[in-house]
Amino acid sequence: MRKRVQLVVLTFLCFAITGLSGEVNLQEVMRAGLPVLVVTTVNGEEPTYDRADPPTDCFGLSIMNATKVPARMTISVDGELVYDSGYYVEDLSGITVKVRGNTTAFHAKKPYKLKLQKKADLLCRGDDKFKDKEWALIKDERLITKAGLKINELAGLQWTPAYEYVNLVFNGDYRGVYMLIETVERNVKCRLNVAETGYVFEYDPYWWKEETYAPSTLYHSMQYTYKYPESKKVNEEQQNYLKEVVSQFERSLKNGTYTNYVDVNSFATWMLCHDMLGCIDGAGSNMFLTKYDNTAETKIKMANLWDFDSALYQEVSKKWDSVHDKWFFEFLFGSINKSFVCAYKKRWEDLKSTVFDQIDTYFADFANSEESKALDKSLILDSKRWGNGSISTMSNIDYIQQWFASRKVWLDDNINQLIPYEVPFNKLGDVNDDGDCDERDIKAIVSHIMGETLDGDSFDEYAADVNCDGGVNVDDVVLFINQFCNTPSK
Repeated sequence: MRKRVQLVVLTFLCFAITGLSGEVNLQEVMRAGLPVLVVTTVNGEEPTYDRADPPTDCFGLSIMNATKVPARMTISVDGELVYDSGYYVEDLSGITVKVRGNTTAFHAKKPYKLKLQKKADLLCRGDDKFKDKEWALIKDERLITKAGLKINELAGLQWTPAYEYVNLVFNGDYRGVYMLIETVERNVKCRLNVAETGYVFEYDPYWWKEETYAPSTLYHSMQYTYKYPESKKVNEEQQNYLKEVVSQFERSLKNGTYTNYVDVNSFATWMLCHDMLGCIDGAGSNMFLTKYDNTAETKIKMANLWDFDSALYQEVSKKWDSVHDKWFFEFLFGSINKSFVCAYKKRWEDLKSTVFDQIDTYFADFANSEESKALDKSLILDSKRWGNGSISTMSNIDYIQQWFASRKVWLDDNINQLIPYEVPFNKLGDVNDDGDCDERDIKAIVSHIMGETLDGDSFDEYAADVNCDGGVNVDDVVLFINQFCNTPSK
């Protein structure tokens, strides 16, 4: 029976791989040892998309109108068929495939989103709880995503996506090595555990591509988009609820009451993981958040890390991660409420003695594994296909191990200096818009309360509402003085 299945797979692959590009042939792909994932679209159609440029003052080249192309997909391991979606029949069998990502979608080697018409576990873990329709094929030639996901797991964030390296053949064309990975979805059995009345959402620089989003008052360039419920399915009641939730959340970041609304430990852990990884793409950091249900008792949590394209860059080995002083974390690190900074430092003390040794051992073990050998052979084929130079598993592992050894020393030195932590008080309090928070701003607030104006000064009522309660009064003066004394301008 096994031989017959192998023959069927080989016959199907030979048919699918006719006209294989470059110097790579079927025998090389099969001999490399990684699972072989074959996608054959209806009529050989290739997924397309349109270029999408951001609005003024927003981030990111991206794509829109990505076509979902119907296809059949198989996965084989050592010539044995382990998954076959069948031919495409809507809601019954087959898959749809489209190009995913933002700037990465414009690379020659493109990432893909796979949607199964029938739930399955493409990683073949032998348990129905892992079945889902949503999967992705992403690039990870440098093993940086592998490192990021391991940090996510070791730090104990809500969920760590499972994955497997595969060789992809797409419409008869060898497309190289990909990571077949679970996507960020609500799935109480195996992904993000969120109730039906709960939310998975993202602080998203690409919000402008969505029809529905929840507004942010922190930055015009970032808004909140829906993962669950889906943007196209969210109703008015759900929209209004999330708008109120994020409004409370953002007010609490500004006035120091955030401990009432957020799970501080999850925010501290997420940020610490990013600082371990030293990412340089602040706008594309995929900041996923969850709220378990729609009751007042549950708090907002940071979900899992995602998107490691800009992690472990040598030039930032002695700098904070790019989101360390941006978005939520600018307010959390700079707040008069030091709960977050204390939690961040405690998480470092908890993890530093174990995580770096564990990840070093993890990659040392991986280097000696059969999967590593298969990946190394496959990376040679990938470089032939795309002309991206010589890449080896061992050189990647050496780089990663050296990075973390150096990163641990730098982080320990700098995290020990975080309390007290001083940042410019530059989002609230600069009432006269002169770049400083000082006595002139206090006078401006007092004058406003008394119905007077100061000659020659502008007055920003939003900045004067220091406690974010919707009005400007003596409470704002008191909080301003306390904040100004604790975090003087630089």
